[in-house]
Amino acid sequence: MQNPIKSHLYFAAIVLNFSVMSCGLVCAQSEATSLAESAYKHSDIQLNEVYKKIINRIPPNAKQGFVESQRAWIAFRDLDAKCRAGIASQGGSSYSTDYLAILTELTEERVAHLKTLLLAL
Repeated sequence: MQNPIKSHLYFAAIVLNFSVMSCGLVCAQSEATSLAESAYKHSDIQLNEVYKKIINRIPPNAKQGFVESQRAWIAFRDLDAKCRAGIASQGGSSYSTDYLAILTELTEERVAHLKTLLLAL
């Protein structure tokens, strides 16, 4: 299992590196947050795509349970990301970037998990 703190720091380094490359210098925090938001939106689109595929293939008697579990997972993901971002940023200006980076990480993990489920259907 991957260390979540190391994974978060790795993602933050990628965002910062991308910021440096795209701006020629370290961008403002708002620009780093914008990049993190784009990454999260991309992972959320992937999540919705695989979710729709599962909904279309899952047996009718399992649909409601799947929908409920996905809603519960989203609530957990959001709370977990808030907690972890608060720890990482310690209330600083990087909170939003950290939060989005963690949302992205957790969403990508969920996409991988759902793709495995999709293969079994």
